[in-house]
Amino acid sequence: MSRVSSYVKAQVLTHDKDAQQAYNADPLISNSISTDLLIDTHATGQRLLDDAGAITVPTFVLCAGKDYVVDKQAERTFYEAINTPIKRWQLYPDSYHAIFHETNKADVFADCIEFAEQIFSTQVQVPDLSTAHLNSASKDKVDRLAIKPFNPNFAITRFAMQKFGHVSDAIATGLEHGFDSGHSLDHVYYNKPSGQNKFGQAVDKFYLNNIGWQGIRIRREHILELAREALADIRTTKQKNAEPYQPKLLDIASGHGFYAFDLLTEFTDLYAELRDYEMHNIQALQAKAQQLVIADRVVTSQKDAFDPSSYINAHTNDTSTDTKKSDLAIASGLFELFSDNALPATALAGIYDSLKSGGYLIYTNQPWHPEQEFISKTLNNHRGSSWVMRCRSQAEMDQLVERAGFKKVTMRIDRFGIFTVSLAIKTVSTDDE
Repeated sequence: MSRVSSYVKAQVLTHDKDAQQAYNADPLISNSISTDLLIDTHATGQRLLDDAGAITVPTFVLCAGKDYVVDKQAERTFYEAINTPIKRWQLYPDSYHAIFHETNKADVFADCIEFAEQIFSTQVQVPDLSTAHLNSASKDKVDRLAIKPFNPNFAITRFAMQKFGHVSDAIATGLEHGFDSGHSLDHVYYNKPSGQNKFGQAVDKFYLNNIGWQGIRIRREHILELAREALADIRTTKQKNAEPYQPKLLDIASGHGFYAFDLLTEFTDLYAELRDYEMHNIQALQAKAQQLVIADRVVTSQKDAFDPSSYINAHTNDTSTDTKKSDLAIASGLFELFSDNALPATALAGIYDSLKSGGYLIYTNQPWHPEQEFISKTLNNHRGSSWVMRCRSQAEMDQLVERAGFKKVTMRIDRFGIFTVSLAIKTVSTDDE
């Protein structure tokens, strides 16, 4: 692994001579940094600037006036973009970068304590993010992208894909069915470059190695990881006698069901209801179940995940529905496609009613994407229009899930910070089964 020598010396970190000597004598401080870590640190900093509007908690930003390590203007830009009424900016004009090791560190700690005491002495209101699709930093970003000036690079890319994309199987599939479709995701999951010739295979390999598709494949692994955790707990909780318990999975928008069939293959006692809005996806699910010889454990249904009538109604007082309810529900890659929060709220309410008490929900989110503009200007979705995405903050998505009656248990996120997978448990309500 290549490394870059660090220009940072103790003399530019602090005025405190003792702290300088401690820094120079510390054997754990390296005089170089790996290029991977340096690049990742820069990328993470850029993401913080891009996504600062998603931060809604009280925030205290401390800035050293003579900081030769970081960009002070970037710090200020970050501070101004933070979306919280409770924030404070404190400049220490004569301090170097390591403000907590400076000669005036007592003042710095006093300021931190004062801010903390202020926060904990008052009731902080959690912001209502349910209308973020109408007014939020993420909504503003989508609106700005829509009116940005013409970019010839995007136009050239779109023309090249439409003219020559057929040589790559993955791009050809995306153009025909939509780059967010089940057909397209199959190619991404298989991750085996294919095309009409060597050039097409090379293009396919380049396409499949895109950062977003890498994140999609990691998301699949995270779904499987959390599903295993949930099913293990369900088996432990429900196993009340010698007779084995047969858990039931509900996937409200399966697409081609890649991860669902992974679970059905791994857990031979698992039954599943796989739903999708598109009939061609239902046919693909049926064919895959037949191919794997597990059709007796799979029910397929053409249903709209955002239609309340497609879910079991828990308020009918019909106890015969109890045995029809599921132990684990999955909503993967669906809510990210729709900006309006009313849609996931409807689906989450339906999922809640369809789960047994103590059942689990696995849901995904896309809080950020480094190629949001590129995708909106070059790729088409399954509906044939431009693939425009509003990236929900994780706090927004979690709030929707919590209000539907779930308690978040844990979360996974890929190393790029693009896709999250969360596990939540259904909490008991007075109207529950």
